[in-house]
Amino acid sequence: MEEVAREPGQELPEDTRYLAILAALLGCQGLDVYKDILPKALDAGLTPVMVKEMVYQAADYLGLGRVMPFLSAANDIFTARKAGNNGC
Repeated sequence: MEEVAREPGQELPEDTRYLAILAALLGCQGLDVYKDILPKALDAGLTPVMVKEMVYQAADYLGLGRVMPFLSAANDIFTARKAGNNGC
């Protein structure tokens, strides 16, 4: 996987690459992998606002029922990371 992402002249900024991965996972309903990748994407520079906007935009194409589990998972991860950073 890394050799494709690091191919000379074909690299994407890391946050853009993770946004594309998360969008593809949402589209194919890969919720478990989405939950695994989202923290890595946040560490790479994606912001919660960027992630939520991607999820909101997907609702037009996939429908609210298919998007809600991803929004809930994202909110859970954002809350857990905030709690971990604030010592709560």
